[in-house]
Amino acid sequence: MTTNWIPKLIRVDRIISWILVLITLLTMGSGYGITRINLNQPALLVIHTNVKWIFIILITFHFIVTVFFLRYRWKIILSKVLNGKTNLAFWLKLVQRLSGWSLLLTALIIFLSGLGWVGNILRGIIPFYPHIRYDLLFAISLIIHVFLGIKFALNRKKIIGRGVNMVVLIASVSLLLLTAFFEFPSIFSRPINDVGTDDPETHNSPLNTIPTRTGKVNVLFSSGGQDFSFDPNVIESSRPDIFNSGYFSIFDILVQLGKEGKIEFEYHFDQSMNTHVIDTINGEIDWWYGGFYDGGWWESNVFRPDHYPWKDDMTLTFFHKNAEVDEVYTVFREEVDRKKENNGKVIIPIVTIIGISNRMNFYDVEVTPHNLRNDVFQEGVITAIDVILSLGDIGDIEYEFRWYESIDSADIVKSYWVEAINDDKSFERCGFVYESGSNKFEGFIGNHIHLPSDTRVLNSPEYIKWFWICI
Repeated sequence: MTTNWIPKLIRVDRIISWILVLITLLTMGSGYGITRINLNQPALLVIHTNVKWIFIILITFHFIVTVFFLRYRWKIILSKVLNGKTNLAFWLKLVQRLSGWSLLLTALIIFLSGLGWVGNILRGIIPFYPHIRYDLLFAISLIIHVFLGIKFALNRKKIIGRGVNMVVLIASVSLLLLTAFFEFPSIFSRPINDVGTDDPETHNSPLNTIPTRTGKVNVLFSSGGQDFSFDPNVIESSRPDIFNSGYFSIFDILVQLGKEGKIEFEYHFDQSMNTHVIDTINGEIDWWYGGFYDGGWWESNVFRPDHYPWKDDMTLTFFHKNAEVDEVYTVFREEVDRKKENNGKVIIPIVTIIGISNRMNFYDVEVTPHNLRNDVFQEGVITAIDVILSLGDIGDIEYEFRWYESIDSADIVKSYWVEAINDDKSFERCGFVYESGSNKFEGFIGNHIHLPSDTRVLNSPEYIKWFWICI
């Protein structure tokens, strides 16, 4: 009588397990949607902060059933290991059990640290950092646990064979690799507020920002890639209307290499796009570039190369992009035309700020120069950070900036970051990032690049958006 209900409980637990998988995916998906993909944050925040309670209830039930009613006899397991009486099925079951414990522990850490998101009071007591530090371990544990569970379920139904085993193996390994790749940029990151300084004697303003180290640029010719070194101390800017003496753009590197005879470089200035256009490098056409600063990673971008400041330890490659360049040039022309229509003023049709729990839209925002980075740029040059300053000037928002010499593995940052907008202030690995440009290249297909907002020169973009993210 005491055991008749146990098989029924186990059957219920198996159903609960599949529901738990779906709830977990929903919880993780909404979390990543908020922090990584920048989807509709208020709606996803409601899902993420409420579904977690269902997750806690279900995982508690699953834990109780598997630990107290499907007892795993560790003494017997240890004895088999010591006596060499093991097989593949034995080890797979052991791995599944260990992955289950890993799931439980990481889920507990993520849940408790997630309470630090709730408000300023809890945030000061409970560190939020582990919430976005242990998600990779949780995801890997989940994949291993679920796919081994699928294998054993198929075994019980006697419908598994070598082919099905292979499918399960390939699917699980693929998900593991995809998860690791998705998480890679933030695996080794430390909290944002562990770096930088507010020391008024040293780093609260630009200091020694002129590039001085020997640089390298890679050019991918049709015949193969070739690296070229250059001395930043001898490069002059082709845009003295933008850059101060000592500073230059990534485009200017090609100009210097051409002067030195290292490449055959032909180019012209196109007034309708307000940018220099690469005609040919060693006789080859259709060039674009990819670049990122110290500590960054490869990303698509739509930004004028003669506006992009070179910085020490930057990674830079020029490559062929064929017809896609025409779409980029169309956007540049639209920006110049928009500025002409506004009589030379930079008026952005829509500025969006998405904080932790609210979204603000500002329309037809006129941006004025504040010369925050007059070390790099000429007086009167407008950068993306001027949008925040301009909104602050008219009282639409309150803000805080902070100067960073370095961030985590990025030793050379030397830029201001938007530290707070209204009541939302950066903490640990959470804070505001931005993107700007045309709606055609919204997000990570071109507009969201890791060029600090205080060094991103604006022409007249179709939109600019600041949004809250945890990395």
